[in-house]
Amino acid sequence: MGENGLVGACGGKRFKVHPGAADGADVPSVVARGFGGRSPRTHICGDLAYARVGASWSCARLLVDPCNREIVGHSAGPGKDARPVKSAFATPSFPISDIEVFHTDRGSEFDNAEIDLMLEALA
Repeated sequence: MGENGLVGACGGKRFKVHPGAADGADVPSVVARGFGGRSPRTHICGDLAYARVGASWSCARLLVDPCNREIVGHSAGPGKDARPVKSAFATPSFPISDIEVFHTDRGSEFDNAEIDLMLEALA
């Protein structure tokens, strides 16, 4: 970069994490950090990542199959609510009824009544 006269665009506003109770839900861990040895499409993990887009923040929601580390679902956009998570579940190339366990860090966008209703409909 230096040879071409380029510099990084670091600094400025950063995403502010809002403090809260970590893992506050009283739900047992079914996966228990044992991500290997599973059949494909049966156990899906969900997480999100923030990226600065112009003057605002955007969030990518990813659904990952830990069996082969494949991204099986995705959505992106502003806001931290259930709608984009539900959109990510519309993108897998297989029937989502194949999913037996959906594992997340239980962030507010995943620990949500709308998501619970969608997952219960699959059971």
